[in-house]
This record gives sequence, C-alpha cells and structure tokens, in this order.
Amino acid sequence: MKKIKLSMVMLLLLFQAGYTHAQTYSVGDSLPEEFFSTVHPAMDLTTGESTTVKLEDYRDKLVILYFWFNGCSPCIRSFIKCDSIQPLLKGENYVVIPFTYQTLETTQRILRRFQWNMTSIIADSVLYEAFAGRSFRNTAWIKDGRVYATPESKFLTAENIRKVLAGHREAFPLEARQPQRAGNQPTR
Repeated sequence: MKKIKLSMVMLLLLFQAGYTHAQTYSVGDSLPEEFFSTVHPAMDLTTGESTTVKLEDYRDKLVILYFWFNGCSPCIRSFIKCDSIQPLLKGENYVVIPFTYQTLETTQRILRRFQWNMTSIIADSVLYEAFAGRSFRNTAWIKDGRVYATPESKFLTAENIRKVLAGHREAFPLEARQPQRAGNQPTR
C-alpha cells in the first residue's frame, strides 16, 4: 500500500511539472523559468525518505546534475565519487543532484546497498531527455541560469568544481565527446 501511495504521489508531481514535451539543452543555453520551478520527485538517499527537488532552490549555486541508472556500473562508480568529494568541498557554493528516469521500485536495490549523502531525483524523464537521452552526456553543470558545461563524468572533481566557482572559464572540456559509431566513420 505504501508503494502504491508513493507511486501515485510521484505521478502527480510529474503531471504537475507542466512540461508538455522534452526540451534538449546545450552548453551556453539559457534555461527557461519552468526548468527551475518544476517540482521533481526525489529520494533522500541517506534516510530513504521520499521528498521533492525544485532547482529554483539552488539558483545561486553551481548545480551539477548527474545522470545515473542502476544497470550502469560506470554510473554507480561515478556516483560513489560524487559522494566522496562532498567532504572536500564543504561550504563551497555548489550542489550535485543525481537524477534517473528509473522508478523508486527499480532503483530500490542499489539505493539500499549504498547510503549516499545526497538527494536524487527519481522517475524523471524531463531531465533525462534534456541532458542525457540521445547525447551520451551524464553531467550537466548549470551556473547563472545557463548550461555551463556537459562534460564527461571524469571531469567531476573537487579541483574542477573549485575552478568553475573561481571563474576559470576553460577548466576542462565543456562538452562530452560524442562516441563515433561504426558506419559513421569519415570516408577517406
């Protein structure tokens, strides 16, 4: 019964989000007001409690959205890395917000295994389509209402976060390299 209630609340929140279609964003794009005002279903990964996240609450911070799903071993390793750098950056003006399109029921096993000290947006296809969907990007750095960067997760380090917060524009490649696929090779 508790799972059904939680699922109903999450669905209601998704419908309240107000998005009628998914928007894709790139480095340099200004983000619309509804991007910040949308209420996303979430889970406190330390306590297991259901909650919500509104990106508007973090407008004055460097926001790093981190895409993950429980079938992705590199995602989980990077998730562990995200959690481990938090003590190194105490008091810094940033926040890492993990997000997944998967439901609570699907992610429950992995969330029980690790007790990360953060809150993750769950069951969210809007952020997935905006940043991770078709582009192979799993981080999106948002600063001053714009997409600052969409780098590979290996650039999610305490040093790079400090560089961005200090105003260093080219701290790392701002966009993830797209993998080349067979058949898309340049001809000679």
